[in-house]
Amino acid sequence: MFSAPIRLDLKIICECRTPTREILDILPEFPIAIWVYHLHHEMEDNALTALEHVDRVSVICVGGDSNSALERIVDAMQHPFPILPRLVI
Repeated sequence: MFSAPIRLDLKIICECRTPTREILDILPEFPIAIWVYHLHHEMEDNALTALEHVDRVSVICVGGDSNSALERIVDAMQHPFPILPRLVI
């Protein structure tokens, strides 16, 4: 399980209320799936924290009513994400 997380399709799910920074510090370096809808400040921070790990992000599904929050998320995505096959905004 720990030697082939991508082949087994294992992911750390970062959702709206996931304490992302704490989880990423504790769990092994599995790929990350970011699922955040209806962004507000707390959720935005969780998504931005997960997006710092560009080499681990494998799914991004982001939506919301706040254009400014979405702009900050898009700004954080200006780097290559080498294992990202799916992006939904």
